[in-house]
Amino acid sequence: MTKNVLKALFFFFLSSSIVLGQEYCRKHAAILEELRIQIKKDCHEWNKGDLSLVTSLDISNREIEEIKPHDFEGLVNLRFLNLNYNKLKVIEPSVLAGLTKLENLGLRANELSALSPSVFNPLYNLKVLELGMNGLSAIPHNLFKPLRNLENLDLSQNHIKKILRSNFDGLSKLKVLNLGANRISVLESGALDDLVSLRVLSLYSNELRNLSYSLFYPLKDLEEISLSLNRITWLSSNLFSHNTKLRKVYLGGNPFRYIPRDLFKGHEYLRDIYLNYLELSTLSEGTFDNLPSLRRLYLNDNKISSLPQKLFELPKFSSSAKVNLSRNPLSPEYRKFLKGQLGFRFID
Repeated sequence: MTKNVLKALFFFFLSSSIVLGQEYCRKHAAILEELRIQIKKDCHEWNKGDLSLVTSLDISNREIEEIKPHDFEGLVNLRFLNLNYNKLKVIEPSVLAGLTKLENLGLRANELSALSPSVFNPLYNLKVLELGMNGLSAIPHNLFKPLRNLENLDLSQNHIKKILRSNFDGLSKLKVLNLGANRISVLESGALDDLVSLRVLSLYSNELRNLSYSLFYPLKDLEEISLSLNRITWLSSNLFSHNTKLRKVYLGGNPFRYIPRDLFKGHEYLRDIYLNYLELSTLSEGTFDNLPSLRRLYLNDNKISSLPQKLFELPKFSSSAKVNLSRNPLSPEYRKFLKGQLGFRFID
């Protein structure tokens, strides 16, 4: 190979490197700042190898209003991307197109009011997705379907009104789903059917009134459920009959006056039950029988004056459970009885 050819090749690769460097310098200022710290070079000196070494990028709380496709160009091995607490209004599908190895994406506390149905299509390795504290009012059809490996999904503090049957199709590995503090009044039957690995379900502070008796049947690994602060007036006695691994149940702050006697039947792992801030005036004998793991029972802030004397009787009632009955209009006679029956486990 002649010297002229070698010289030409040298200048070709040099010019290509310069062009690439110039392209990389077009990234958003917040991204450039973070990458300079990690790569320890100025953007004019970056090459594909430098960018391929970056696996984590935290650009949260930077008042970012727009992200363009070239902003993440070259970050082919990125696994963690934190865009929380910015001012993003739109995420174009092309922005995330090259981030196929991404496992954790934070978009919490932005100004997103809608999402393109295909925006997450390339992210088939994603495990954690944070979308809380935005302005989302609906979940587009098939939005999450490509996310077959997703384990944690946060949609809390949005304006979502309906959960449709197809919204969570394909999310068989999901373990944590947070839908709290939305405006959900409709939760369609079958909407949770694919969530066979779910362990934590948060539906607190919504506008739910009725729950299908079979809604939670597919969730056989469920350990924690929060239905607090809704408008639920009635519960089926079979509502949790298939969720025998439950450890925590939050039902406080609803307007129902009656708890089915068999609601917790067969729940040997149940530790904490929250039945506070309801309209309860009484409970059926046997409601809490044979719950050997029960440690905390919250009945505070109801309208209870007295309860069946055998409700907390050993050995059917757990000897380790503390019972909070504070801020109830308990009669003096019943208060005295409970102090004798429960001792230090009675919280008044």
